[in-house]
Amino acid sequence: MELIRPNTRFDFIGKKKFTIWVSTIALLISLGSIFLHKGLKYGVDFAGGILIQIKFSQAVDISEIRNAMEAMGSKDAMVQKFGGENEFLIRVEKSAEDLEGMSKKIQTFLQERFKDKTLEIRRVEVVGPKVGKDLKTKALWAVGLSFAAILVFVAWRFKQISYGLGGIAALVNDIIITYGVISIANLEYSLSLMAVI
Repeated sequence: MELIRPNTRFDFIGKKKFTIWVSTIALLISLGSIFLHKGLKYGVDFAGGILIQIKFSQAVDISEIRNAMEAMGSKDAMVQKFGGENEFLIRVEKSAEDLEGMSKKIQTFLQERFKDKTLEIRRVEVVGPKVGKDLKTKALWAVGLSFAAILVFVAWRFKQISYGLGGIAALVNDIIITYGVISIANLEYSLSLMAVI
């Protein structure tokens, strides 16, 4: 099977002025969004806090859960629909309090408040602020070392360091634009998303 015919020619270099402008505009929009949002919206992995995934046996409105969290004094808790039907994620970003104790308190409160709806707690994650900082540092080291490895390999393979620098410049461009899309879409920046990038 022949997907590309022999002697096929694509004029990539001829389109370079157009693509440089497209890339520059995408970079500026991405950096602008990150700047306006004051950085990325870090998840519990990096910011520290509590994440609780719950599921009800009956239909529950999201406002009921928000009201319950407000009633127990967690006005800044984020509640969103997740996964299947009647399944929700609750995020509470805290840095100084006893997170383990607060997590148990939230679970007990919710189970009592929704005992008629058969509440199932499916996942609980507690991350302290020190762990979050440590993860950020390790993530930056991982990115830096991967760039260095690419530079060394490409320079060794093609016997020219400029190819390696060009490859890294292209990767940095792609990463910044990806972060821009994450910022524009207001997605949560978690460990799994960082690993993908």
